Amino acid sequence: MKLLSKQKSETRSVTTKASAKPGLSRLEFNLFKELMYTHAGIRFSDAKALLMHNRLSKRLGTLGLCSFKQYYDLIMRPENADELSECLNVLTTNETFFFRHKEHWDFLAETLIPEWKAGHGRETKFRVWSAAASIGAEAYSAAMLLHELLPVDEGYRFSIDATDINQNVLDQAKRAEFDDYAVQKIDKKVLGKYFIHDVHQKSHRLKPEVASSVNFRRQNLLEPSRGAMYDLVFLCNVLIYFDEASKGAVMKHIVSRLRRGSYLFLGGADNIPAHKDQFERVKSTIHRKT
Repeated sequence: MKLLSKQKSETRSVTTKASAKPGLSRLEFNLFKELMYTHAGIRFSDAKALLMHNRLSKRLGTLGLCSFKQYYDLIMRPENADELSECLNVLTTNETFFFRHKEHWDFLAETLIPEWKAGHGRETKFRVWSAAASIGAEAYSAAMLLHELLPVDEGYRFSIDATDINQNVLDQAKRAEFDDYAVQKIDKKVLGKYFIHDVHQKSHRLKPEVASSVNFRRQNLLEPSRGAMYDLVFLCNVLIYFDEASKGAVMKHIVSRLRRGSYLFLGGADNIPAHKDQFERVKSTIHRKT
């Protein structure tokens, strides 16, 4: 079934046009840079200074703080663990839309699922993990496609786990409501089949029978997870944010959840040199565990 239809950096300090807003000093940028690396394994480049300034400024305004150092000291206190999580949330970039990376969905429909059907009975559940789920577009894309390819009324079963370090976007994902930008790639007939369009709110709500196919939970990819082995893991545009040490830790945990013969989907700029001996390269962004 057819489903698809200049940022500026500053090395010393960053300020906005409104002089009343505090600037982000080099020292403060480095403090938050190390914070992100320690807690999330994500290494911020100097080019992200303006982004960091703009996003953290909102928290300073909400809390009535006068400097980024003041905010840093606050979130470092054990009793403010919730605000530390909020800091990690606002510094996590989350922009996505349905059926991104068309080559993945074509491969899933034309190769992976037919191959899986040939090797498994209907009593076996097909398991998917969207490892950096963001607002859920990737996981829900898989849900719609699998509803077409593995119909429940024909006895097939599948499950989709969706994880992210950002609790805010997970809460948003659970609402299963999206704007026009997120659904831009979906075929109009499919959009009508699986979504309820609210003209007044200019939103598209995924129907419950599809939304309920996805299980969301918070997960730091630097930490191991347990559970059943997966047939497919999406890890798209994630590894590019990690240095080699963190990337190795993430891949170790991902590999431990993939059964032999299962697939790993990556983003175009991602690479897994330290673990490529455990995978067969099928296409540039598609790898099969050996």
